Amino acid sequence: MARLDAESKNLLETATAKYETDLEMIFPYLQRRGIDLDIARAFRLGNVSEPEVGHESARGRLSIPYLTPTGIVALKFRCVADHTCDEFGHSKYTAPKGQKVRLYNVSALGAESDYVGITEGELDAIVLSAYCGIPATGVPGAGMWKANRHWPRMYSGVRRVLVFRDPDSAGEELASRICESLTQARVVELPGDVNEVFLDKGPEAIRTMAGLT
Repeated sequence: MARLDAESKNLLETATAKYETDLEMIFPYLQRRGIDLDIARAFRLGNVSEPEVGHESARGRLSIPYLTPTGIVALKFRCVADHTCDEFGHSKYTAPKGQKVRLYNVSALGAESDYVGITEGELDAIVLSAYCGIPATGVPGAGMWKANRHWPRMYSGVRRVLVFRDPDSAGEELASRICESLTQARVVELPGDVNEVFLDKGPEAIRTMAGLT
């Protein structure tokens, strides 16, 4: 994966700093997902109320920066409207044009833990990392795991990889691809996605289902 130059990182930092100042405007959505204000601020989530150049189509969306030890390397934008995005002719997630697809929350790979979780989305990775004591990365779908053949090498130093798959065909495909490429991976079967189970049953239930208690 090509490294971002300093100017590109500065632009991402500027956008993130701007959007996070409006976090409270979009916070009710995060609150419904069980994410409190301190955690939202720690992950530098924000609201695209006044878009930077190139982000105009993300107006009103949740801003999710991809934080790394060397700076911000990407931004994703999530629709938070209470509707089915397909019916309104747009995607749930968007990103700046030309941006490379990356793993979310790669800092989890450096955690002092013998296990790391993998989820299919950024907010699920936040929930696992911040509330369940499971450092977790986020992967944007099975196709992206297959296309980025260097990703498995990033988990080479992890003793156990816990794959929290979504209970649908896409989640099953992603879990299968991960387990094919990581011998230390095993699938955690949940009755819903991570956020649903977290809200319904709590963090200890997730740890129990993952075999960590």
